[in-house]
Amino acid sequence: MTYMSMNKTASFLIGLVFLLIFAISFHKNFIIQAATEPIVYELPYPGILPDHPLYFLKRARDNVWVFFTRDNFKKAEVLLILADKKTAMALELANNDKWQLSVSMMNEANKHSAHIVETLALSKKIGTTPPSDFVDKVKRSSMKREEIMEDFAEKIPEEFEKLVEAAIKQNLDAYNNLTRL
Repeated sequence: MTYMSMNKTASFLIGLVFLLIFAISFHKNFIIQAATEPIVYELPYPGILPDHPLYFLKRARDNVWVFFTRDNFKKAEVLLILADKKTAMALELANNDKWQLSVSMMNEANKHSAHIVETLALSKKIGTTPPSDFVDKVKRSSMKREEIMEDFAEKIPEEFEKLVEAAIKQNLDAYNNLTRL
């Protein structure tokens, strides 16, 4: 092997090493940046909160709305609205330091989210596939809920930490089931 070919090979290897180092550091920065960016998903106005004396009417109306919605896709849309409203309620209650009600609302939002997955699975079983943009919207909603719960975990009193951790796990399970559809 000549001196020139060894020099070219060494230059190539050194360049390759620098390229790999740059690619790895860029990839790590991208992952860190992606993890810290807030989820862009707007929650609806929560309306009457659970600490209001007429909240039971709102809850009854929501239950009737879900019960009388027969189409699976429409029912999933209604459940998404309710899950987002419960998430907004949880956020509002947390801002008012009403942690017990806040965690309760977050759990109800997770239950609605799990019901969405069940409804979409049933819809798929009978041959109706939901639009992919709706499934993406449900995923963004779930990610926004997780972001809010992670924020709760930092601020919440110790007595509610385990409840928030369980809610985060429940939300993650619903998200994973949704991705399997």
